[in-house]
Amino acid sequence: MKSKIIKSFNDIELLDSINGINIDIIENRAKAIQDNTSDKESWRYRSFDGFLGENETFKERLEKDWNLLENWNKENNFTINHMTLSTILKEIINQCEQNRNDLGFDNNDDIELYITKNIFNGFQYSLFWNESSKKEKSFWNTKWNVEYNVVNVKTQKQIIISGDSNAGIIQYIEYLGFYEGDENNQYRINPINLILLLLNK
Repeated sequence: MKSKIIKSFNDIELLDSINGINIDIIENRAKAIQDNTSDKESWRYRSFDGFLGENETFKERLEKDWNLLENWNKENNFTINHMTLSTILKEIINQCEQNRNDLGFDNNDDIELYITKNIFNGFQYSLFWNESSKKEKSFWNTKWNVEYNVVNVKTQKQIIISGDSNAGIIQYIEYLGFYEGDENNQYRINPINLILLLLNK
């Protein structure tokens, strides 16, 4: 599959590369790295926390999160999808950046969020960065040096948004339904926890 957007479970099955990078290379990059000098070729695209758990494959993680959201929707009579969740995350970041009050999330309860923006000296490169891409600004060739800690003041549920509204986990969620793997990874956003945070539950 060559499309940059995953729209169905069938697309996950057909996925063989992203941004011209084979899935097996992406899976290798997705593992946590302890010493960035140990991988001189692709250390920029790796993360100390990793993008996947030690025994996870990329497609397995996508399928798990797609199933997680589908089952939650059935159990709760909702129709939330990955694009909706990524849009809400973008609006949260925009609220932080532009001091807006309206999150655009249809909910009867007011949501009070405490948002902290962290800026770092170094950059995290996208897991899907392709050095050989002819366009330096190709769709997946993104990097960021910010993260947002978002806390629901009422419930104390919290998430970390790695990147901004155009790069990082929001882009992964919007186009792939990828929330990062390994339940112990502080940068994973469990889609159900995100929904509960937004519903004040």
